[in-house]
Parts: sequence; C-alpha cells; structure tokens
Amino acid sequence: CSDKATVAQVADHIDYIRRLHGTVDHIGYGSDFDGAATYPDELKGVSMFPNLTAELLRRGYSDSDVIQIMGGNLIRVFEKVEIVSQRLKSDPKTAEPIEDIFRPGVMPYSSCRSSY
Repeated sequence: CSDKATVAQVADHIDYIRRLHGTVDHIGYGSDFDGAATYPDELKGVSMFPNLTAELLRRGYSDSDVIQIMGGNLIRVFEKVEIVSQRLKSDPKTAEPIEDIFRPGVMPYSSCRSSY
C-alpha cells in the first residue's frame, strides 16, 4: 500500500467494475481537478488521460470499450437525460422542479431551491 496511486491502480478499479457488471456500459472516467488533494502521478491533468487509455488497451480493452469509458457512456446517458427532460417539460404535472414539489424538510441537508 502507498500514498501514491498509479494509472495501473485506476485501471484495476475499472477492471473490477467491468467484472462486477460484465460490461463497460456503466463505466465512465472523468476528473475533478478542482477539489481533490492528490492525483495519480500519471494522471495529474486531462493531458495525461492517454496514459490511462494506453493502460486499458494494454490490458486488452477494445477501442470501442475505451471510447465508452472515456466519454461515450456519458454522452449516451446525457442524450437520454435530454429526451426525458423534454418529455417532462411537456407534461404540466412534472414541469416544476422536483425540489419545489417536496415539502420543506423532506430533502434533508439540501438548501437547493429553484425559487425563494
């Protein structure tokens, strides 16, 4: 064990999720370069993402798998979210933001409101 994570360890996590679900359809890799205290040495910025791509390809992931993991799955999900959003906007019963539908106190630990 070490305080320093590696690209190989990030790929190990991706391997675990793929084994658990049997597919890469639900795996997405992103970053939070404005909030994390430390990063793997070979993944300190988006310019280093090719290091993870190379590791996944080295482990036998297909080009298609890597494309899904590195953004394809996110795009697919967001396209579906947009379709649902448009459908909900067209239904007057669901047009108001959900946080305005709940009674105060039902959503604990949240001060999020669309109107005050």
